[in-house]
Amino acid sequence: MTPQLHTRAAFEAEVLERLDVVAEELRVLRSTPKPDVPRLPEWLDLDRLAVELGVGVRWLKARKAEGMPHRKIAGKLRFRVRDVEPWLRDRGHLEDAT
Repeated sequence: MTPQLHTRAAFEAEVLERLDVVAEELRVLRSTPKPDVPRLPEWLDLDRLAVELGVGVRWLKARKAEGMPHRKIAGKLRFRVRDVEPWLRDRGHLEDAT
């Protein structure tokens, strides 16, 4: 075996060994029970969004009129926090805590 092939074979063996270690760590992480963390539903109504953001419903209605992302689902107004927060941040209405 030439030195270059030996080096490549050793490298491949090391990579495979590391992949096995990572796969085992991932298996352990996936099997570890997660703490019960309350999760928000994906779509919130106006009242729930106001509570989550700590603002008034009238204030949110004004932002909606300015184009804040929303959808009508089964005729009811719904908002996704993951869409609303960046929109508010871009307009200076939401600041990250420092």
